[in-house]
Amino acid sequence: MKYIGWLLPIGFLVWLGASANAAMVAPLTSAFNATGAHATGYSLNGWVEVTGNPGLDHLVKDVADVGHIAGSLVSQSGTTYDKVTLTRETAGVTTRVIAESLTAGGTYIVIDRTSTDGLAGLYDSQNWLTHLLAPYGTVHLSVNLVGWVSQSYSPAMAKSLINQAFAAVGANPVNAMTTAEYVSVAGDTPAIGASDTLAGRPVNIQVAVTPNTYWGHTEVLVGSPLITMTY
Repeated sequence: MKYIGWLLPIGFLVWLGASANAAMVAPLTSAFNATGAHATGYSLNGWVEVTGNPGLDHLVKDVADVGHIAGSLVSQSGTTYDKVTLTRETAGVTTRVIAESLTAGGTYIVIDRTSTDGLAGLYDSQNWLTHLLAPYGTVHLSVNLVGWVSQSYSPAMAKSLINQAFAAVGANPVNAMTTAEYVSVAGDTPAIGASDTLAGRPVNIQVAVTPNTYWGHTEVLVGSPLITMTY
């Protein structure tokens, strides 16, 4: 994995996301802890499709005011979108409030929060993010937990860690991928009420294990409904 942070490409989102579920973080934490990984940080992302045409500046300012997020507005535009972003960085936590309008139709408000301080503040951040977005409509949420283990990487070791994570939450594998650089398994657990769809089947948890040659350890990522971070 190159860095912690949810990737927001120009032109909106690359995932549909599960409807926000207050019970999402606890099962993910259980799965993560079952691997024995030391927590590095987390990424939370939520979005809502907004009805009407409130204006991108107003959307970002309104959410930022309620959430007490100070910062300057930055506008971007392209052939398929217009976007306004406010970014706040403090104490290892980066928060972005994004409003985006697509030329093809649809206006969205997004909150993205990443932390490099382990899992500290994870529960509060999820509740805070959901509270800010809920007045605008159905909240779609993505959660990613990141950590590392000291064991040397091998596909067999990676599969063992993933099996431990899945067993901790009673997850069934749906889709697995093994390459020279990582092992990744997406699955479905009844511990998380909401889900996305992958290859026509419900998924709400994904675990990936990959070597980090720069730091010399093995990285573990646990996400729901799918991992939305580079690894």
